[in-house]
Amino acid sequence: PMRLHQLFHALDTQFEPYVYNRDHPDKDALRSRALTAMAIAKLAGLPSDEAGHLVTDGTGDDCIDGFAISNGGTEPPTVYLVQSKLAQNGITKLRWREVSDLFEGFERLRHDRLHPKNRLRKHLPEIHKALSTIGARCVLVWATSGQHPAPEAEQDARERRARLAAVERLRNIECRFLYLDDLLR
Repeated sequence: PMRLHQLFHALDTQFEPYVYNRDHPDKDALRSRALTAMAIAKLAGLPSDEAGHLVTDGTGDDCIDGFAISNGGTEPPTVYLVQSKLAQNGITKLRWREVSDLFEGFERLRHDRLHPKNRLRKHLPEIHKALSTIGARCVLVWATSGQHPAPEAEQDARERRARLAAVERLRNIECRFLYLDDLLR
């Protein structure tokens, strides 16, 4: 489809040059990282080069492919944690597993249990500082090049978020899904 081709062209030309590639990923992995960078750029209003440097996808990433901290001046900060799923054919592949994985990664981040090789570790001081600010928000984001919504995954995310709010009193957690059309806007 034309829209998918437009997205891939934007990923390849505007974001891929800036993402981590020292582990020699294949083309699909690079494009997936570029998708993470694009989501970060859209969410946090960052230029593509800055967004590319916030991609943490790789060995031991705890299912957090990238992050951003949006400091809104007088507003409390927002921390975005992004997981991306590249859909080469435009078919959305988000399921309960991807939802569960990102929530588990968030829990590992909150409790300082990230994998030793997680590239997010070097950003922990700034992430924890932002999250400890009164009124700060954390937005868990699933980004995909899939064209159609994933209602089951979205429902699962709402239920997981509600459990965190009820059990751990974490009310500043939000969930967001970005699909093909969201990324091309």
